[in-house]
Amino acid sequence: AGGVASTLLHQGQYRRASSWAQYALQVLDQNGLRDGARRLRLFNDLAVSRILTGDLAGLRRALEDSQTAIEGSLPDLAATYRSTLAWFEQASGRPEAALDLMRATYDGSPRTTKTRFAYQLVRCLGEFSRHDDEGRGAEAAEELGRDGSEYGPLPGEVARGRAGARGGCHVGGECVR
Repeated sequence: AGGVASTLLHQGQYRRASSWAQYALQVLDQNGLRDGARRLRLFNDLAVSRILTGDLAGLRRALEDSQTAIEGSLPDLAATYRSTLAWFEQASGRPEAALDLMRATYDGSPRTTKTRFAYQLVRCLGEFSRHDDEGRGAEAAEELGRDGSEYGPLPGEVARGRAGARGGCHVGGECVR
């Protein structure tokens, strides 16, 4: 059920993903399964799907509490939760809080995961019309993603596309419209 939720989330089927993530969490709880990291990932998938469908009620506290609890022990998952909190803040009309969270997530991430958060940072910068910063962030993400892996460049390309979609943004000295 968790795999189905994750797949649907990545396919953009957010309402269906939410239903499957809720079901998976219910199964974990009903069966007394004590897999904390799996539960946190499932809850994050549920939170993302809810944010993307506009169902924000009751999420802030649960996301903040979870992120705080895992900050020192599960750094990769904590970064994912900070990222999800940034999405939440963006959806709640608090772009400054979203930008602060994304800067912390992006700046604190190792190179191997930094590009994963780049497009969100670029989006937040765009909300403040910081097009030069947006373009530089996209350029850096694109460069850091060139690690020889098949999918490594993709997040940087998404960030570059996001920066260029605003119009007038320049990345690497060239227009990316």
